[in-house]
Amino acid sequence: MFKKAIIVLIASVAVVIGVVFYTSQKSETENKEQQKMLPREGVEESFPITTHVLSNTTWEYDTSYDSNIEVFTDSVLISTCIRHSDGKTYKYRYLYYLSDYIPSKFDSAKVGVLSSGKYLIRHNESGTFNDEIVWLDLSELHLKGPDDNVFVYKRK
Repeated sequence: MFKKAIIVLIASVAVVIGVVFYTSQKSETENKEQQKMLPREGVEESFPITTHVLSNTTWEYDTSYDSNIEVFTDSVLISTCIRHSDGKTYKYRYLYYLSDYIPSKFDSAKVGVLSSGKYLIRHNESGTFNDEIVWLDLSELHLKGPDDNVFVYKRK
C-alpha cells in the first residue's frame, strides 16, 4: 500500500514537471514570435503576423513634409496625416484585414476576424488599398506601398 502511494506521488510530480516544462517552452516560443514577427531582408526564417498582433497598436512615420499616425483596432485602421506646411490634419478610417496575397476585391467578411498574412488590405469609401508588411517587431513597422516605397513607422 505504501509503495503504491509513493508511485502515485512520483507519477504526479512527473506530470506537474512535464506541464510546467511544456508551459515554459510555449511561453518562450510566443515571446520569440512577438519579438520578431517578420524577417528583415536576407533573413529566411519567417514568423506569422496576425491582426491580433497589430490590434491596439499605434505607429508614427515622420518626414519634413508631414507626420502620419496609424492606429489599429481589431477591425479598423485610423490613419491621421498632419501636414507641416499649414498644420492641416487629414483623418481616414479603413476597414482592414491581413492576407497572404493581394485579393481581386475587398472581402468584408474577413474584417474583425483573426487573419494573418504579409499584405495589409484596407478599404474605405475611396477604394481598396494594399501594402506589403516588409518588417514588424516591437518597435518598427515597415510598409511597402504599391509604388515600392517603404515607409518605416516607429511604435508609439
